Amino acid sequence: MELIWLDKKEPSFENDERAILYSQTLLALISETETLFNENIPLPIETKDWLDHSGNPTYQAVSYTSGYLRGLELSIQARDPYGVIDDEDKAQLQQTCLLLLSKVAHYQTEDKTLQTLFSGLPEYKEIIAVLPKLLSQYGFNCAQY
Repeated sequence: MELIWLDKKEPSFENDERAILYSQTLLALISETETLFNENIPLPIETKDWLDHSGNPTYQAVSYTSGYLRGLELSIQARDPYGVIDDEDKAQLQQTCLLLLSKVAHYQTEDKTLQTLFSGLPEYKEIIAVLPKLLSQYGFNCAQY
């Protein structure tokens, strides 16, 4: 659990009931996601409030994509510790997911290299529109191995 918790510390709860509820909710989310991945069904991500009036990602979008990006990075490290992917399509899909999630998660970056990289990617509106299907497709491909 420390992998999904802020600062990689063991979580603490005000009582056992809250800890059990949190664990049950997390396990249900994992189970639902695995089912959607196995059936290649787009994730039910509620994205309607992910852009502000200027077309920039909202806090909700940045939080979700940052968390998903971190989870994806941990998953990649666990599956492919040396970063070797034999399947070119899977490698390309993985790279696309990482790049698009990164653009939304780090939209306010001051890093000039990242800004240059992100400038060649689709606009936020397009990224957010394809994320549910794209992430599901990637999950489906990973479940097949």
